[in-house]
Amino acid sequence: MMFDLQKANMTKRISAFIFDFIITLTLAVAFGTVISFITRYDSHYEACMTVISRYEKEYGILYSIDENEYTSLSEAGKKNYEALCNAISSDKDFIYHNHCYLNLSLLIVSLGLFLGVLVVNYIIPLVLKDGKTFGKKIFGLGVMRTDHVRVTPLFIFIRTILGKYTIEIMVPVLLAFMIYFGMIGSLGTAFILVMLAVQIICMIVTKTNSCIHDLLAGTVVIDFPTQKIYETREEMIAAKEKKAAEKAANAAY
Repeated sequence: MMFDLQKANMTKRISAFIFDFIITLTLAVAFGTVISFITRYDSHYEACMTVISRYEKEYGILYSIDENEYTSLSEAGKKNYEALCNAISSDKDFIYHNHCYLNLSLLIVSLGLFLGVLVVNYIIPLVLKDGKTFGKKIFGLGVMRTDHVRVTPLFIFIRTILGKYTIEIMVPVLLAFMIYFGMIGSLGTAFILVMLAVQIICMIVTKTNSCIHDLLAGTVVIDFPTQKIYETREEMIAAKEKKAAEKAANAAY
């Protein structure tokens, strides 16, 4: 029907997502590698390890021990380990290079992912039209506005950069980054799980089975070959008026 929504098959959507995810991750790693080379990321990491190694030899104990290993130390050993940690954390070279290492780690991950997402979910859909990524193209899917109008670059930008990258990717990544470096604990994990639950709930309860990025942009994933898409809202309204007029005319007889 002209105004019926031909929702994408969920199996095809998942398959397209996996395909695009692999491409995005591959590009993100490639971009990240280039960025790490340009910013001399490894040199800061190696400088930190050099400082740590120097103090480990001086204090006769390893810096990277887990909680069980720390607990098994004698009281003298614990004091020695705490002295080691204090010496490392107050070393000016370590502070500088560790600061650079942490900041560059976040920069490389975030910028690498941004460029990967930008290529796969924004630039390619602009080229292939109708919001099609390589994955969607292969599985016969597309994207349109919820009012059956063709998506414009602005809608794709909102869907991709504000929705997918900013909310669905970078918020969990930042939380995972803070968890990994010990900045936050279980609260970060709980928030990531809540976001995942919200995403699943949105897909289940919405009539269009939409993710957060589609709800934000007012778009929907469709079965492209069977879906009628209008070029403009005016064209869509005109088609509805024509359909209503035909229906009224037929009813009169």
